[in-house]
Amino acid sequence: MKALSSSKIVIAYRSQGDGNYIRAIIGEINGNNISFGSEKLMNDDTNHRADADISVAALSSSKFAFLYRDDLDASDISKVVIGTVSGTTISNGDQYSFDTKKAYYSTIASLDETSIIVTYVTFGPNTGYCIVGDVSGTTISWGNKYTYTTTYV
Repeated sequence: MKALSSSKIVIAYRSQGDGNYIRAIIGEINGNNISFGSEKLMNDDTNHRADADISVAALSSSKFAFLYRDDLDASDISKVVIGTVSGTTISNGDQYSFDTKKAYYSTIASLDETSIIVTYVTFGPNTGYCIVGDVSGTTISWGNKYTYTTTYV
C-alpha cells in the first residue's frame, strides 16, 4: 500500500482465491472513513499471475508503479506496470521486464514523478542489482543495471 495523496491510497495485492492474479484498488479517505473503487486486474488478461514480490510506488496523486513476479512466464520474470488513476478508477499500460533472469526480493520506489528504481537479487550468480527506469505516460525505459553486492543475499 502507498499513499498517493493525503486522501487517496493504492493497495497492490494478489487475489490468491482467484488464481493469484495481480490486482490494485484505490481507496479514498474522508476523516475516519475509507471508500474503495473497483479492483483492477493490472495486466488486463489472465495469462500472468503474481508469485511473490509485489511492490508498489507512488509517482504522483494520479500515477503509480506496480511490480510483481510473473509465475506463468516461462522464466518467472519480474515485471512493472504503470497505473493511472482518475477518481477511484485505474487504467494501466503495458508490462515491462527489467531483467531476463528470475528476480527475488524485488522492491520498487519512486525517485520523482518520472523515475523509478528497482532493487532485486538473482541466484546463480548470487548478485544484488538496482536499475532506474524513466516513466513517460505508462511507458518505462530502463537504464543499465548496477551491482550492489555479490555476496550471498
